[in-house]
Amino acid sequence: MSQASNADRKNYIYNIIIIVMSAIFVVVCLTIGFLFWQRSKADANIGSSASGGNTQTEESGTAGSENTESSASGENNQGEASAQATPAPGQIAIPSYSAITVKADATSVEVPFRNPDVNGVYFVLTLTLDDGTELYKSNYIAPGESVGTAAFTKALPKGTYTGKLKYETFSMDDYSQRNGTELPITVTAE
Repeated sequence: MSQASNADRKNYIYNIIIIVMSAIFVVVCLTIGFLFWQRSKADANIGSSASGGNTQTEESGTAGSENTESSASGENNQGEASAQATPAPGQIAIPSYSAITVKADATSVEVPFRNPDVNGVYFVLTLTLDDGTELYKSNYIAPGESVGTAAFTKALPKGTYTGKLKYETFSMDDYSQRNGTELPITVTAE
């Protein structure tokens, strides 16, 4: 009986040790997961506004102020009015388009959207009207690249519309999302 009691005690102690080790493992895993979650949350919030974090807004005035006819398509060519600002190390240059002009009643329109060549991230731009209509979402835009012709989801009748231009930035190494911002924009369809 004594040997059975000793064997039972050893099994009991081993079971306690396994339970304690399992609990420690779970706590460590949860702590690591929480720290990664906090880190990703902090990275996403950095620069969530144009005035803080590690984004830098370029002042551009009104984009699309040049309305010269394109010989082939009849659509407006649009240029950005400002010189490119060089961001401080670790910052991202965000062009600011307070207003753009597009061709009315067309879904294929010229837009001035670009990713400055000084950036080390991809951009994904989303143009949404204040009524919630998502007019355009780009693919990844590499530094130094521009959108040119955009395929709007809806043709805009002549008029002036207000909305937001959302910038999302992604690592060039692994396409992980970095930070971003959302800026007001006025879209004029002529």
